[in-house]
Order: sequence, then structure tokens, then C-alpha cells
Amino acid sequence: MVSLDGKVVVITGAGRGQGAEEARLCAEAGARVVVTDVREEEGRAVAASLGDRGLYVRHDVADAGSWAEVVREAVAAFGTVSALVNNAALWRTAHVEEQSAQGFEELL
Repeated sequence: MVSLDGKVVVITGAGRGQGAEEARLCAEAGARVVVTDVREEEGRAVAASLGDRGLYVRHDVADAGSWAEVVREAVAAFGTVSALVNNAALWRTAHVEEQSAQGFEELL
């Protein structure tokens, strides 16, 4: 396994599923992990499971101000940000041809 000692990794959408597992793997590799998600209860639980290596910050990736808050909180807690795992996503089942312009923008 690659060592992430001394690194601070922000992981979006880390309240469950793939993001939560990425958070655990990064912490096991030595990183301090900023768990972000709009799902507060789940995000807090994942961060708590990482002990002093985890920090939860509520984060809406579609909001620029929310990104700034994540960076402020990460730097205040851990001194820096070393890496980003941009895992957060929306799940849509409509074909591209059937997607509205607004829906397509939200997806991006």
C-alpha cells in the first residue's frame, strides 16, 4: 500500500459507499481525511470511525462558498490540503437526449 503519511485528503461524497471506503483506505494509509457530504449523519459517522484522522464538513459541491468552507476547515484542523478525491455525484437514469438543460447542468 502507498503511504499517505503527512497528507490531508478531502473526499467529497464520503458519507457512504465508495466515498466512505476511500476515506477508510486513505486513513489506513496514514492520511488525515476531510469527509464531506450533504448527508450529515452519515458523514459524521464515517469521520468519527476514523478517530483523530477524520473530520466531517458539510459540503454541497455545487456551491462555491461550500468549497471555501471545506478548505478553511481542513486548514484549521490539519494545516493544509494535499489531495482531492472528487467522488460526489448525482444519479440520473435519463438518457442524455431526454435530459433537460437544467438537469444536465446539475449533473456536471
